[in-house]
Amino acid sequence: MNIPPKVVGAQRLFRWRTACMLVTAFVSISALALTAAPHTRAASSVYVGVSISGVPDSMAALNQYESDLGKHAAIVNFWRDFGSANSTIPAFYLQNLDAHGSVPMVTWLPTNWNGGDQSSYSLAAIAGGAQDSYLRGWAQQLHAYGKPILIRFAHEMNGTWYPQWSGDPAAYIAAWRHIHDLFVQNGATNVQWVWAPNIWYQVSLATDGRAYYPGDGYVDWVRSTATTIRPTAGKALPRCFSTPTRSSRR
Repeated sequence: MNIPPKVVGAQRLFRWRTACMLVTAFVSISALALTAAPHTRAASSVYVGVSISGVPDSMAALNQYESDLGKHAAIVNFWRDFGSANSTIPAFYLQNLDAHGSVPMVTWLPTNWNGGDQSSYSLAAIAGGAQDSYLRGWAQQLHAYGKPILIRFAHEMNGTWYPQWSGDPAAYIAAWRHIHDLFVQNGATNVQWVWAPNIWYQVSLATDGRAYYPGDGYVDWVRSTATTIRPTAGKALPRCFSTPTRSSRR
C-alpha cells in the first residue's frame, strides 16, 4: 500500500469511557507516493488510523475495531519512550502490522516512563549526541525492516503539558534534525517523519506551533491534534480543522 508522505494532516482524538482508543483521520491534499521516485501528485484521500491499547502486541482488538467500523485501518499507532522497558520496538510488532496490511506509526517520546532523572533524555542531550547509540539502534532496525513506517516524535510540543520537550523551539528543532540526520546516515530512509503540534486558536492552551517546525527537509507529514473527552463534544471538532495547515513542498 502506498501512503503519500507530503500531506495536510488532522488527528482527531476521542477519549471514550467505553473504549481506550484514539481514532485518527489523515487527510491527504496533495502528495508524493511513498514508492514513487518522480514528484507526482496524488488524488485527495483520507487514511483512517487508530491507536488501541494492546495493539500490535495482539491484533484482536484491531480486528474487532475494523469489523465494527467497516473500514480497514491504513495506519496503526503505538507508543514508545526513550528510557523504560518500552524503549524498543519488538520485531513482531512490525511483522504483525505488515501482515495486516497497515503502516506502523510510532509515537516516540524523549522521556522515561518510569520517572526519575530525565536529563539524559532532554532535547539538548539528544542534540548533543548523548542518545546516539540508542538512536542508531532504532535506525538500523528500521532500515533492516525496509518498509514504510511513520515516526511521530515528541508531539504537541507547542502545549504546556509536556515540559520535557516544550517551551524551547530552537532546542526542539535541533533535537529533531539530529535524530532525522542520524537515521538518514544509517540508511533508514523508509522512515517518514510526522510533525504533530496541537491545534492553536484564539482560546487554545497551545501556542502557535510554527515556531517548532523543523523545516521541509525534515518533515514528511504535518498533523494537528484536537482532543475531546465527551462523545457529544466531538461535533465541534470539524471546526478545529476547517483551515488545515499546509506543509510546504520542496
